[in-house]
Amino acid sequence: MKTLLELCKRRGFLFPSAELYGGLRGAYDYGPLGVELKRNILNAWYRDHVYARHDVVGLDTSLLNPAPVFRASGHLQHFTDDLVDCLLSRERFRPDKAPPVRLDTVTSQPTGPRVLPLVSPDKPTAKQWETLIRTKFAPGAKVHRQGKQV
Repeated sequence: MKTLLELCKRRGFLFPSAELYGGLRGAYDYGPLGVELKRNILNAWYRDHVYARHDVVGLDTSLLNPAPVFRASGHLQHFTDDLVDCLLSRERFRPDKAPPVRLDTVTSQPTGPRVLPLVSPDKPTAKQWETLIRTKFAPGAKVHRQGKQV
């Protein structure tokens, strides 16, 4: 993955966001070629899934919605992931997506290296990570609907 990201950066497809200021892990900005590639993919998808069908129309909605919308859709109750921290690599994983550990120096196995699933020592202490990002429409704004603050 690192090699692919380095290639994309060299060729002008992607750049780590705010790299000059330490960056933000997992956040990338599109470079000149990345913008064109993204636009071409979106246009091809839209052409095949919207224009080509008579029962579909395009709709571009707001990403920001009041809490009742997310509550009704189940997003507030179900948008969390359990994450564990690996003490050796200092990486954070979902317990079911932890990478395997390669053991190259196992003397009891003459057939070569073994690959074992990672068992993090702190797996029982997995913490719930909320995947929705909280934001406010306006600084300090309090919105009331039907007598309740949302």
